[in-house]
Amino acid sequence: MKTAATKYFQKTVSGTKKYAVAASFVKKMAALKQELQPNAQRESQLPSRLALRKHPCHLSLPPLTLPDHLDRAAIDYLREHCLFSIKHLNQLSAKLNNFLHERPILTEMEILEKRRVSQAINNPPVETPDDAENFEDTNQSKIDDVLKYYSEKSISEPAASSSPSFRFNKENSQLYLVGRLAPNFATACRVLYEIRKRCPLFVPRSLFDFASGLGTYTWAANTVWPAGCIREHYLVEASTHMTSISEFLLLKRGKGIPPSETVFPGVRHRRFLPSLQINADLVMSGYVLLEVAGEVERMKIVENLWQRTSGFLTSGFLVLIEEGTKAGFSALLEARDRLVSSAVLPVIKRGGEDMHMFAPCPHLLKCGKVGMTCSSAVRYYQLGLTKDEAYPSVENFSYLVVSRGDWRRFASPDEAEHVLPRIVSTLPNPRAPALDVDLCLPNGDCERVTFSRTGTDRTLFFFLKNSAAGDIAPCLRSTEDSVDEEAEDIDDEERVEDEADAVEEGGGGK
Repeated sequence: MKTAATKYFQKTVSGTKKYAVAASFVKKMAALKQELQPNAQRESQLPSRLALRKHPCHLSLPPLTLPDHLDRAAIDYLREHCLFSIKHLNQLSAKLNNFLHERPILTEMEILEKRRVSQAINNPPVETPDDAENFEDTNQSKIDDVLKYYSEKSISEPAASSSPSFRFNKENSQLYLVGRLAPNFATACRVLYEIRKRCPLFVPRSLFDFASGLGTYTWAANTVWPAGCIREHYLVEASTHMTSISEFLLLKRGKGIPPSETVFPGVRHRRFLPSLQINADLVMSGYVLLEVAGEVERMKIVENLWQRTSGFLTSGFLVLIEEGTKAGFSALLEARDRLVSSAVLPVIKRGGEDMHMFAPCPHLLKCGKVGMTCSSAVRYYQLGLTKDEAYPSVENFSYLVVSRGDWRRFASPDEAEHVLPRIVSTLPNPRAPALDVDLCLPNGDCERVTFSRTGTDRTLFFFLKNSAAGDIAPCLRSTEDSVDEEAEDIDDEERVEDEADAVEEGGGGK
């Protein structure tokens, strides 16, 4: 961990010296520019931002709004069932957002310690499996026995959208509707949009949403793909209050429409996980790993969801989304390591289909940002009661997408984005003479690369200037040699940039 972090922060690579623009990117951008700018006279003219957004490497989205039907249904529900004022709803939902955003990821040992402290304060001593004098000497079998004891005592199923420290009762579910409906919808659209853009031949016919909550991912999937493509929707949610809101939002409204007819076909709500015979082309789960007590239960959920990732296409995608915090990223790293580890290869290769990494990692090696945070961002507008048209909100999130079988079977034949680096830094300063971009490489390394304005291909610099975390960098590393001596190259480039800026300023004054 320390080695990766040290290498990441101390090495700065010259993009002009070590990186070259990908040939597929140049070809695709030329085709898009010709398609959208047929009357362009100069070949050196930069493509428009519209052409940039159409390129498969550019995955960022403009600010998103809720579908009209979903927005109206959410407002109607609050008017019919909520007694709080709009101002009070905003205040309470902000507190709920802060609580969910600051949740830590707990290990088994930390859970045991919290149980001990809580029991010592609230209850007299009783005989439980964790009555050991030396807590540090407790072996793994003892820990598993204690966790099993408390799991059977307090929670009948690990598949739940509630944790021992937070319950989604009626009031909390309403606050969740106000504070999390729009950001959850936006993050799901951003992740699913990447699947559709990079794999245009993949059209899911079934969706399995674990810890579905308000049913937001159902709306997102039917927004990214044409409505009606997905014929089966399995929504698993333990909270009855959240399920009732989800059912209300999914009801079709209008004169002459049966009261039980839903907006999308084949919607089925379940409180507990069904048998493994229920699988889907698209399996999703969002903001649930941090709510599960302990790594053992989290990995059980990940393996269960992976076994459901297959449908009529004999392959499918597993999508996991978490908070864009260190805890959320750590939870996804646990799931990632579990999926790629040799301990679960018999599970992963069930039916002869192996696991392939789709996003955001361009490799199956050890993550180069262990101990840090790797997140993307999406902009969105809140629901109608609290919407501010002038200022969209920003949601940071971390995600993981894997496929059963090679996902390239659904990609365009001329695309090769799977071998290109991934941008893992925030939006660079577009007015700077050089761009500092953090890249995750296919060889498992992460490095900070400086692309100068004068030494970089104009189209590539234009792309990087308008990129964001999560986009694919359309460039290739020219060599894998050591980069210990590249600091001097970067200093020379910056000195050249400063001299060029000084000349331009002097010419402008005349």
